Amino acid sequence: MNSTTPNPNTVRINYAPSKPRQTVATNCMQFHPGQVLATPGALALMQEHGIQPLQLLTRFVHGDWGDCPRDDIALNEQALADGSRLMGVYRLAEKSVLESMSRKERMRLPTIWLISDATISEKDDPRERHVTTFLCPSEY
Repeated sequence: MNSTTPNPNTVRINYAPSKPRQTVATNCMQFHPGQVLATPGALALMQEHGIQPLQLLTRFVHGDWGDCPRDDIALNEQALADGSRLMGVYRLAEKSVLESMSRKERMRLPTIWLISDATISEKDDPRERHVTTFLCPSEY
């Protein structure tokens, strides 16, 4: 690949008009997120907690589904093969805090969901998504 050829494993997200564009380049992505969108509520919540969207998006495209229940993790793994919806659940707290809490307690923490659409047809590559969206659970 020469310097003018775009890297197919590059993800771009524009967080805010005043911020420069950020790029993630990797060869370990589990899927390509397509167009990345965010609800105003999700952007406000991440800003309030000092979370850059790129941090969560990077985890998501690498198959770190966050605080998903085991059943949802299994569905995500299947979705990588069949093109169904992918979902990540990210609690906005330090890992050490999360580890000391029960699932019920964690559910009360500020949370961001990342959802990638299902592929449109059986001809589509299940690892190529059209849209991935950041949102708060209350916005679903």
